[in-house]
Amino acid sequence: MGYRKTVKILEHQKKIIDKIIYDGFSRCSPKGVYEKLSITGINHNKVNLENKLVLKGYAIVKFLKKCCGVFLIAVTAGNEIVDYRDKLISEENINASAILDAVGSEVVEEYAERLHHMLDTLIIKTGYTVTKNRFSPGYGDLNLDIQKKFCDLLDAEKIGISVSKSYILIPEKSITAIIGIKERE
Repeated sequence: MGYRKTVKILEHQKKIIDKIIYDGFSRCSPKGVYEKLSITGINHNKVNLENKLVLKGYAIVKFLKKCCGVFLIAVTAGNEIVDYRDKLISEENINASAILDAVGSEVVEEYAERLHHMLDTLIIKTGYTVTKNRFSPGYGDLNLDIQKKFCDLLDAEKIGISVSKSYILIPEKSITAIIGIKERE
């Protein structure tokens, strides 16, 4: 949770923290979807995908310059942990809500990592591999406004993800990302 090693946590405090963490995990229901798409063209500031989705930005071009395709992914930890965290905030239980927030973030990130690894395992049999990193809308110069098209393409609503008018994912503990597909070296 980011506390310094010099901070001493008493045994009874550790038990309380562990109970909140366990409770947080029990309120997560990670889910994910993905879609494999070919890259149909790359120029200096955009990547065209086979479904006419265009990824604009110099950073995404640099990220995908050696790739022939992508996996688009969306993952979520679900609504329950966010709702419970918000309930604790309204009750002014700030410490527990902060712990739950961290649990939700860790769960969705770990699920994205596992999906990333699974996709690499699937694609490696075909002579390809995936990029080590993921690239998400809002990183670099890839605008967040791509979120709606991204989630529509993935039919992310089937796993409970929607996009707000300001392109923020709902539930909050959700991730969309692009994983490049390239030839194995």
